[in-house]
Amino acid sequence: MLVRLNAAGAVQEEIPLSADVAAAVTTNGLEGVAEAGTSVWVAVQRTIKGDPANTNRIGRYDTVTRTWSWLLYPADIAPVGWSGLSEIVAVDGNTFAVIERDNQRGTLASIKKIYEFDVPVTWTGTPTVTKKLVKDVLPALRADNGWVQDKLEGLAVAGNGHTYAVTDNDAIDDATGETVFLDLGRLL
Repeated sequence: MLVRLNAAGAVQEEIPLSADVAAAVTTNGLEGVAEAGTSVWVAVQRTIKGDPANTNRIGRYDTVTRTWSWLLYPADIAPVGWSGLSEIVAVDGNTFAVIERDNQRGTLASIKKIYEFDVPVTWTGTPTVTKKLVKDVLPALRADNGWVQDKLEGLAVAGNGHTYAVTDNDAIDDATGETVFLDLGRLL
């Protein structure tokens, strides 16, 4: 669900996902939230029950009509493990950037990318978006010859126009405990 808070952190509203999507989400849920105009956008981390393999849901909650609508996002296929979405960022009202990543670290890491897609002007059903590669972040994660973290999770475009990304060490077993913060320059 989405939770709207006031400035003091008190819950103002709880917004459940649409019933069909909520019933189909398994162990992985929302991994990103973005605002654009009167809509709140979410990225579902992994394929939900009933959707085509290697697709993720992108949801739009219209705060005026109080309704959900959904897009399908075609994920890259990881050679080991799975791939999914970790973040969604509004570039403008029609274009969004996402982090797509696999769940591998070290030498097995293969997908740590930033893609962008445009939202259809109008849609019915659950159309599939067309994605465009913006940046393969794996070379930057390998640049210091250290351990490549599996969870590239945060993305932001700052006032200076630079795109920043951060990993989440998540305190998982066998992880180094490092967090990597990257200045990727002007991308979006």
